[in-house]
Amino acid sequence: MQRQLFLNLSFNEAGGTGEFIVGDPNRTAVDKLQRYMEWAEPGVVIFGPHGAGKSPLAHLWATRTEAMEIKDIQDVTDYLSADCLQPVIIDNADVFVTDYARAESLFYLYQRLVATGAKMGLLASAPAQQGALDLPDIASRLRALPPIEVSG
Repeated sequence: MQRQLFLNLSFNEAGGTGEFIVGDPNRTAVDKLQRYMEWAEPGVVIFGPHGAGKSPLAHLWATRTEAMEIKDIQDVTDYLSADCLQPVIIDNADVFVTDYARAESLFYLYQRLVATGAKMGLLASAPAQQGALDLPDIASRLRALPPIEVSG
C-alpha cells in the first residue's frame, strides 16, 4: 500500500476571490497592479510570452479599477472626448504601437493620463525597449514606463 504524501503548498489569490492565482511568475505584476495609485509613472508595460497570463491579469485589474479597455482608435477618441479619469488597459499593445495612426492616438491618450493622473497598463510580448514603435514621440514615453515580466 502506498502512502499519500501531504504537501504544505501555499498560494495567494489576487484579491482573495479565486479569480487569479498569484505565483512566482506573476507576483511582481500583481503587486505592481494592486498598488497602481502609488505609481510615479503614468503606466506600466506588462510583457511576456503568449499564454503567460497577461490578459487574465489585466482583465482582473480592469474590472477592479473600472479601467476602460482600449482596443482601437475609436476607444481613445471616446476616452478623450468624455474627459475620463479612469485607468485604461491596452491588451496586445504590440499591434497598437506599430501602426502610425494608433500610435498617434496613444500619444494623445498618454498626454491626457499625465495631465489627469490616471493610469495605464499596456500588455505586450516584449518590453517597449525592444518593440518596434512607429512614432518617436510615443516611443520615448513608452520606453520610460517600467517593464514588468510575466513568465507564465
